[in-house]
Amino acid sequence: MKTRSLLLASLCLASITAGARAAEGPASVGMSVGSLGNPFFVATAQGAKAEAKKLNPTAQVTAVSADYDLNKQATEIDNFIAAGDKLILLNAVDQVAIMPAVKRAQASG
Repeated sequence: MKTRSLLLASLCLASITAGARAAEGPASVGMSVGSLGNPFFVATAQGAKAEAKKLNPTAQVTAVSADYDLNKQATEIDNFIAAGDKLILLNAVDQVAIMPAVKRAQASG
């Protein structure tokens, strides 16, 4: 399940990256993963930062760890919304239960 979610996030980033090459990339990106104590997620965050910088050299990327806590992850998404992040990358702790937070992000633009 986690691998599938991460693969989905990677595919979303790749499609966004491909589509955004013609335009400047987002100025700020938020990323929430299961745990930044996991080397896989650390490498994923580094890759996301590198790709964002290719699109917009001044892009600010904030990668945070949800520590596999749904409430913490929902708060992180709300913080990304409040910060005005235009792209949120997500490795969902619970892909069904996180939907209200994802819908809030979508509604905020």
